Amino acid sequence: MIKKNSNGLIIIMIIMIIILTVNLVWANTYRTVEFKTACTYLFHLEDLIGYAADGDRVAFSSMYEDGKCVLMADGIIVYVEQVDGNFVEIRPRGTTETFWTTIDGIY
Repeated sequence: MIKKNSNGLIIIMIIMIIILTVNLVWANTYRTVEFKTACTYLFHLEDLIGYAADGDRVAFSSMYEDGKCVLMADGIIVYVEQVDGNFVEIRPRGTTETFWTTIDGIY
């Protein structure tokens, strides 16, 4: 009787391992939120927030014009590389370049 149950138990264990592996791989992916900002470095994002708080539109706009920050498109699949408070470092799937955004910039 143990031998008959062993085969069924092994199959169940293999299925559980496959499900767990799939969950681990997909659990680390997120998607970007349209029109949220992403910057090449965390300090650029912090500077941008400061310029917005100061009402310095020229400095704020220059962050985008200089390519330090961009507005994200909706639904880009990203991996979270690092979390620092309300900021997350993300890496778009298939790339090696990372960006910083706020936690509400991904879902």
